[in-house]
Amino acid sequence: MKIRIGFVSNSSSTSFCVIGIENDLWIDLILEKAGVDRESISHPDQGVFNIIKGFNCYGDYTPRILGLDAKTSLDTMTLPQSKEHFKEVVNKKFGLNIPIEHIRLLYGEAGE
Repeated sequence: MKIRIGFVSNSSSTSFCVIGIENDLWIDLILEKAGVDRESISHPDQGVFNIIKGFNCYGDYTPRILGLDAKTSLDTMTLPQSKEHFKEVVNKKFGLNIPIEHIRLLYGEAGE
């Protein structure tokens, strides 16, 4: 019997696990601060948007989830520490103070 550890994905989707936000208002503010116009973003490759260096963005036709790689954070921090780290990174990079209750461990599959 084979046991697969990790995410399984077909060719038209991408599995993800991030510490971040799933809130259009906050994502729009971050995109604006990063100088990215949501309307100018092209359809993603397998649900992954490469629009802000250091951040992972996922969605089918527009970014719906934005975060930092969970494995990298959770290798050295607890979940509450990882959420605080995301908050600090966004504040330092974009000057936005996202309430901690909006920051979560998000996972799933993006793409078609």
